[in-house]
Amino acid sequence: MNLNNITNFYKTEGWLETDHFGSGYHLVEDHFRPNLWMKVFKYDGAVGEVVGLPNNILAGRSSGFKNGSSSGIPYPPGGGYDKLMNRIPWETAMDSIDPSSGQCSGSGRCYGDFLNNDEIWSASAADVADKNGDSFFLLSERMNGKARTRYRFQIFVEDNSPYWLKDKDGGYDLAKHEDAPEGTQKYYPLQDVVVRIKELSSFDESTIPAIEDSSEDELYVRKSEWRGQPAPDDFKIEDQPAETRLVNGYPVYNFTVFHSFRKAVDYMVEVTAVDIAGNRRILRIPLSMSPVGALSIQDRASQGKRTN
Repeated sequence: MNLNNITNFYKTEGWLETDHFGSGYHLVEDHFRPNLWMKVFKYDGAVGEVVGLPNNILAGRSSGFKNGSSSGIPYPPGGGYDKLMNRIPWETAMDSIDPSSGQCSGSGRCYGDFLNNDEIWSASAADVADKNGDSFFLLSERMNGKARTRYRFQIFVEDNSPYWLKDKDGGYDLAKHEDAPEGTQKYYPLQDVVVRIKELSSFDESTIPAIEDSSEDELYVRKSEWRGQPAPDDFKIEDQPAETRLVNGYPVYNFTVFHSFRKAVDYMVEVTAVDIAGNRRILRIPLSMSPVGALSIQDRASQGKRTN
């Protein structure tokens, strides 16, 4: 059995001894898009907010946070995700999925348990409001800055499949795993992650740019696509710093990007994540920069006095 050419399946690792289906490779077709959220800091940490949609298991039916923080169960603090969890209207029942269309079929909450499967997450595409009626996809006005303002973006990508296994030679062949289990290594189940910042005037929200297209981007960062040498393999879990490998107990790929905006214009910050099965998620966040104010020159002497 050779798994090298399989592109739309993921594999689990552990089984119970009483599993009547037997041990081995369990292949499950993956149609779920990755979950994205982002921590944005202005002035390198002086002001910060978290934006994204709480759409993983922690935000689902069995999370245990149904009454919010009043339930006595604290929100998990990893990755600032608790700030998104605190905005969920837990009294609202989760929606159900129409099996024929794959879309939410009722009037309940259409996120959590990877329930929301929209390709594009943005306020203009399909906005999602929190318990206060504010958009999960918009930063507050205080996060806008001035030209040359330095920002720090910390991006988090979580897939419904926690990790993908490869043998020490970089392949997926079953025999190699059986013969050399010590060579098995864990990878975040991602093909590509791209961060781009573009001026809003040249940004077309109706189109999805190609992963390789960096034209007109003020910032373009693309992570590895498991290319091997000489390019680094960014998605290998063991190669990530220990403090960033897991978020709230789950393997969540995360990294930081710094950027100082060049112009006093409106921008779009876009994060694209593609998982091992080819499922794509795009998060788009607008930011506005205003001109830098002029210096105020005081043409007068100091009122200080010199004493001997």
